[in-house]
Amino acid sequence: MKKVVGIYDHGMQFEMFGELCKGGIMYGVLYYFGVASGLRIGDILGVRVRDIQIDMKVLESKTCKFKEFRLDDQVYELIRNYISVKELDYADRLFPVTRQTVLRHFRRAAEALGLKDIGTHSMRKTYA
Repeated sequence: MKKVVGIYDHGMQFEMFGELCKGGIMYGVLYYFGVASGLRIGDILGVRVRDIQIDMKVLESKTCKFKEFRLDDQVYELIRNYISVKELDYADRLFPVTRQTVLRHFRRAAEALGLKDIGTHSMRKTYA
């Protein structure tokens, strides 16, 4: 397994968001949600619209423990706007996509920005 790194520069995080949005707004929102939550990609992809709150509690599949975290107001509003624009229903998955597709978009965005060693786990590393 290849080692990945986080993106710690806020300007570069914003650029990564913009580059991911070129593939669809979902990927940019997923990125900011991942950085804000520190969740693994499998757990992010399991989140449903009904789960979104300022104060969140998510059962992590790897550890079978609950992770509690607070979403930044801006990230929360970004997600709420995304839900509205996409007209997602209460029971819908927030990000209806596979981890392989997300990884492909992350690698494309990272390459476009000249970043190396970026993957889906980079969101978790950025959070740390």
